Amino acid sequence: MAITDIQPWTSTADRYHQGLTVLHQARHNHFADKQLLGQAFEHFKGAIRLNRQDIRPYLGTVYLLFLMGETQLAQYFLKQAQRLEPDHADIAALENYLAQPAYETQQIPLDFDQLYQDVRSFIFAQTRWQMSLGSPQTPQTDTDEIHLLKQFTHFQTQLDAIRQYLILMDEELDVADLWQNLKPLETLEKRYQRLAEHIQATRAITTALETYKAQSEQWLTSVPQLETKAQVKQLENQLEQMMDHCDRIADQLEALQKQKIPTTALEQRYEQWVQLLERLDDLLDETESTLT
Repeated sequence: MAITDIQPWTSTADRYHQGLTVLHQARHNHFADKQLLGQAFEHFKGAIRLNRQDIRPYLGTVYLLFLMGETQLAQYFLKQAQRLEPDHADIAALENYLAQPAYETQQIPLDFDQLYQDVRSFIFAQTRWQMSLGSPQTPQTDTDEIHLLKQFTHFQTQLDAIRQYLILMDEELDVADLWQNLKPLETLEKRYQRLAEHIQATRAITTALETYKAQSEQWLTSVPQLETKAQVKQLENQLEQMMDHCDRIADQLEALQKQKIPTTALEQRYEQWVQLLERLDDLLDETESTLT
């Protein structure tokens, strides 16, 4: 398996990383705890259910089943991974493992001492590189957001590769020092994760504002066609429900502001929407007063 051969981060990352974490816990008793291995299996399956186009949980499942001696089931998940990326470097390695006779399944033909040195150098190189980039900052523009997410994608997948190799080496070597060396990068990973979540939150609010504003504009243009007070009352009820959405988004904006996340553009969209709702409310009052 090539350290540099890695896959993009997706929304399945949380379940996938949970699986890796449980697998890391299972290493302490040489993967003899079947309950922990079962939990790791469920996490990997959960990641697959969330995104069946992400090869990482498939490969993690193959490796896990290989450790458990479930080669037939491992072959099934390996075929699913091959369907996604036939040329992925890890697939060839896993094929070789699964092709071994049953009595050899626990003997992985790797130079662990050399792998240890390679991974150690890789961790230090990543640490130096990330230090040269500086701590990721809150993006101010759409371009900044795209750039940060690309950086996060690259960084996240580097950590995924390192973790997989550390778990693999734990079977043969004491790699506690490498896990310790990884901690600064994992702290940085949390920083990236928070910023990515902030971007997701602001994008979700932007989408909601655009949707609600379009609906409000449609209602505004429909008011002149209202002919009865019952029709006015119906639209007033809908407006009241829309105001509930308005309050909810106001709370979300306040929460972002408390986290020091820029909300200027969102606030401008929000104010435009609020003004539209106020015009709609006034127009409904005027229309109702003219109807008998």
